[in-house]
Amino acid sequence: MIARLDKAISASVGLDVSDDKAEAEPSAVRRDTIYDGAQTNWLEMARQQMSFFGNIGQYIINLKLDIAEIDNAIDEIMSTIENDIRNAAEGYKVYRSLREHRIRRRAISDELKQLEAFLTGFDCTEMLNAYEGSVSRMQCIVDDKKAV
Repeated sequence: MIARLDKAISASVGLDVSDDKAEAEPSAVRRDTIYDGAQTNWLEMARQQMSFFGNIGQYIINLKLDIAEIDNAIDEIMSTIENDIRNAAEGYKVYRSLREHRIRRRAISDELKQLEAFLTGFDCTEMLNAYEGSVSRMQCIVDDKKAV
């Protein structure tokens, strides 16, 4: 079953699946991609990816710290609700503040979940190292081209 699924996936992305080779080779069929006919700055794209993998770990930590700060603010608001609300106007102001904090917390939490799902299976340090090497080689090609 899994072998058939692998074959189907390979065929859908244009890999030659005519025989059971350990490694399938791309077929010679032209398929349109988002890069066809586009002027793509590959060096800049690689630099952006390198920056992503270099910064994403700290960004995730920052998001977690933001959530902790919001949780503390929500706890303070809940304490205010329990102890200090004297009238409906004060209650409404506190409610609005609580609502804003909860909306912000939900947005940050959703972003964090998306990033963690995306990064499952990536070792960011290894990816950063790979992109550093690639960017360095690409920069040499660009520098050589300018020197000519």
